[in-house]
Amino acid sequence: MRMYDYQTMMGLKQQEVEKNAESAWMYVNSSQKQQQDETTNSKRSFRKRLENLLGLSN
Repeated sequence: MRMYDYQTMMGLKQQEVEKNAESAWMYVNSSQKQQQDETTNSKRSFRKRLENLLGLSN
């Protein structure tokens, strides 16, 4: 394997890892925000989750 091919492959792998890490971080942030919403107003949040589950939200 040529050095260029190896560097290109490693660069692509690095981009993939960074993309996965970024999406995981966004998921963590959104789930933390969802938990905050649930603690501030659990009844409204429960209704919202139920609507999402049943597909009633816009």
